Amino acid sequence: MIFLFACISSSKSPVVESISFRGNGGYWSTTNDEQLRNAMKQKENRVFGFLAPDLWMVPYNQNYLDQDGQRLEVWYAHHGYFDAKFQGWNQSVVPSIFSLRPHIRLEGVVSEGSPALIRTIGIHGDMYGTLRKGLQRILSPYKESVFSLEDIEYVEELLRSYLHERSYAKANIKTDILVWPNDCIDVRHHQGQCIIANLEAYCERECREVIQRVARCGTDNACITQVNYKKWIRTEKSTVVDVRFHVDIGASYRFGEIHIHGDTNVPLEPVLDKVVQEARLRPGSSYKLDKIYRAQEVLYNMGLFSVVNIVPNYDEGAELVRIDIELEQTSFADVNLGVGAENDLGNLGVHLLGEFNHNNLWNRLMQVRWKNELGYAWLPQNLDTGGYEFQQGFVGTSQLQFLVPNLYRSLLSFDGGIIGEAGLKPGYQFGLLALQPSLRYLLPVKGRKIGFCTFRLGYELSYRFYFQEEDSIKDVLFPYVLSSIQQEVILDGRDKAVYTSGGQYFSMLLERSTALYGKTPSFHRLSFEHRAFLLLDSLYSMYIGKDTIRKRLLERKIEPISLPVTMAFRWSGGLLLPAKGDDGNIPFDDLFVLGGGSDVRGWAPFRLGPYRCSDDVICLQDGVQQSRDIIPVGGLLRVFGNLEARYYTPEGYGAVLFLDAGRVFATRQDWNLESLEYSAGIGLRYKSSIGPFRLDIARRLGNNSYFQEEPRWAFHLALSESF
Repeated sequence: MIFLFACISSSKSPVVESISFRGNGGYWSTTNDEQLRNAMKQKENRVFGFLAPDLWMVPYNQNYLDQDGQRLEVWYAHHGYFDAKFQGWNQSVVPSIFSLRPHIRLEGVVSEGSPALIRTIGIHGDMYGTLRKGLQRILSPYKESVFSLEDIEYVEELLRSYLHERSYAKANIKTDILVWPNDCIDVRHHQGQCIIANLEAYCERECREVIQRVARCGTDNACITQVNYKKWIRTEKSTVVDVRFHVDIGASYRFGEIHIHGDTNVPLEPVLDKVVQEARLRPGSSYKLDKIYRAQEVLYNMGLFSVVNIVPNYDEGAELVRIDIELEQTSFADVNLGVGAENDLGNLGVHLLGEFNHNNLWNRLMQVRWKNELGYAWLPQNLDTGGYEFQQGFVGTSQLQFLVPNLYRSLLSFDGGIIGEAGLKPGYQFGLLALQPSLRYLLPVKGRKIGFCTFRLGYELSYRFYFQEEDSIKDVLFPYVLSSIQQEVILDGRDKAVYTSGGQYFSMLLERSTALYGKTPSFHRLSFEHRAFLLLDSLYSMYIGKDTIRKRLLERKIEPISLPVTMAFRWSGGLLLPAKGDDGNIPFDDLFVLGGGSDVRGWAPFRLGPYRCSDDVICLQDGVQQSRDIIPVGGLLRVFGNLEARYYTPEGYGAVLFLDAGRVFATRQDWNLESLEYSAGIGLRYKSSIGPFRLDIARRLGNNSYFQEEPRWAFHLALSESF
């Protein structure tokens, strides 16, 4: 029916089947067919255009083609091919079995010539030496590269941004682009300027007197021939371009008064202090455009405002930038209810959720979070006996968190939490009551890579008890009360906390725990984590010798391929040490475990480490795993790492390739690099309105007999990135 419709509705006007070119560069070139087609007004049919002739078939237009020849020559000139000529179109009519319209195939014939290289690119204007060197450093990758007008416009924006970040809010840049043939003899009206540009490029100091004599001749070519310049001048291999950026930096601006206004009941003094401390936007400080962007981000992240509009007002007489911040508050309180279900490698659960949030309690910017979860869980047991038996029971969590963000300005904050939890783990059920107060101090760090260093001093008082435990682990399960002091340092230099594409993150935690009740010894916990992110597109700016990779590719007429892929790396470790003189077992639930969707994804949760056999099961014999019916028991040492290649489309869909490695060891003496277990896999991503949606499929790679009965494949579904 579709074919019949296409035939009936078709007129006899010709359409363009395809457009190709002869004489241009190949597929990987900067002048391939696709680039030239994009410069034209005449377009070609879409693939399967016969399915919708009126929408996807493109009529042939002779007027467009006549003008496209000139458009192509202009496009070539903008990309450094000043000698390129468009020589005409070859047309042929091709038959089509799907349409009655004549189909025309177009072939454009071009003569490219050699591309022009940027001979000199420099900064002109009055400024101090350090600033000039910084601007010149931006230009250096483009010297001797193929000329492109797009690159010059991009460089101009980089220069302007560089000046704005150094307080020159009204900096003005004008660009001169001077194109010269390979031999100045070919220049009629500006031969003197051509010679001067050539001499300045190669022997400015040695032939300064010659340059002055040529300059005095002006446009008098007869006078120029009397000057002995030929022993200094060079004949170029092709057309060259001299680019000159005339920079007027203007005055150095500082931030003036900051005014906050709008429809809001939020106390404005602590809001202003947050802008001053976290965005470093304070009256009297040097103007930087990045501070304004950072201030807007800080205000949005408070969760109090639906509209944040920051308007800079420039006072040229006083050389100040006054800031007006317009705010519109959002609802401070919200209640969320929901139902959820999970399935992580057969671990099943359903639960009800209830959450209450308030972001401005008593109009003091205090925050309250009360989260409750009640559900029922099933853990599969005896998977290798032919049938399924489930350990099951009720689970639930209630967590009340209270945050006071302005104990001392916006730098010192108090965070208090009360947690009650009933949980289910392989072989037992547990209960937990905990009190978790902590202080956080945000220390500004000078430098561009790390904005703040966070110090946290925390305390936890927890009571754990167990029930319905299996006989095989009753000797390590006992009720206890634990008192813990925690010290943590966090250095965060990521560009974004979510969907990170650059920067690094480092955290280290030191914890001292003492038993107030129970048979557990005092012990220390030390753990760290380091993450690094790199956007592959930034590799083109790396140097090989004196040239960047981008420059070397362009010199070979190779268009650098866009690489919007982020490489993400993480490595982490942890160690538990009993305090000197203390004997006994460290509490079962304080031991390290590994495996699952957030670390080594080829494994089920907690199963990548030491284990015991369930009751009446022989799961291990001579170091060889005999059954999956095991109870993970954790260990004193944990090491793991992840490497990911992340790609997102503009629409928010993404894909990931990853490699994970790690293992938990029962003691420090068991540590062995060769004993690490590996897994690899692929994942799908989606940038949803509530966070990244993640589906990972992983396969464990090792053949360690200690884990030989573990499943080869694992599937993980989560609403977050893995790290």
